[in-house]
Amino acid sequence: MSAEATAAPAPRTGPRPRTKLAAIAVLACLAALAAYAMFSGPTTVPLPTHPQAGPGRAAPPAGGDEDRQEGDR
Repeated sequence: MSAEATAAPAPRTGPRPRTKLAAIAVLACLAALAAYAMFSGPTTVPLPTHPQAGPGRAAPPAGGDEDRQEGDR
């Protein structure tokens, strides 16, 4: 008998089939998400017809910076 015939088979190396399947499934999901994001229509947000200032916030007077003096800054 030769030494090759009595040697134990080498252990299997590399990822298991279940790991490969999981990796392929994750890549397929990511590709589907990317395709959806790229090819779905644009998102539109309706603007209010009359924009209003928030409560307690008034518009600054016109020329407010011109009224200040150098010492106020």
